[in-house]
Amino acid sequence: MKSFLLTNLSLRSATVSFEEFVKQYPHEWLVWEAGNWRPPARQTLMVPMQAVPVTPAGPPSKTPIEKSKEGLALALQEEPKAPYLTLGRAPDCDAWLNDGTLSGVHLHFLKTPLGAWTVRDANSRNGTLHNGAKLLPMVAVSLRSGDQLHAAQVQLSYYAPSDMFARLRGK
Repeated sequence: MKSFLLTNLSLRSATVSFEEFVKQYPHEWLVWEAGNWRPPARQTLMVPMQAVPVTPAGPPSKTPIEKSKEGLALALQEEPKAPYLTLGRAPDCDAWLNDGTLSGVHLHFLKTPLGAWTVRDANSRNGTLHNGAKLLPMVAVSLRSGDQLHAAQVQLSYYAPSDMFARLRGK
């Protein structure tokens, strides 16, 4: 899955028309919003001549995420090798987000035969909220532009190309 820093994508799209933007980026988007990152459960960092245990950070801040902060834009594109895209902490996920609150495979994104995207919780440990409602494990729900997903403590936003273009232009 291709990914772009929002600031980079914003610079790339600043001088092009919407039609040119869609020609270059014809897909829907998933944005990993800026927020508090939590390392995966206990790890050991190797420092010269010693091992230092790293403890997970405390609970994330309750401060609302500001849209102006940096984020990571993920291009939702079907993979011919799999029936769905995966998002989670496991390195072999299509979208690998190394956050300690995510499960190895936390979410599945599926494209319907009519071209609409759906999301389902992959029976994750910490659950997922879709626009504030808890997703049932392995039950797909349709995504609409502007939808908010909270996969454990990770905030994601889903955008159609037109709404992504508007966000990049600050509208």
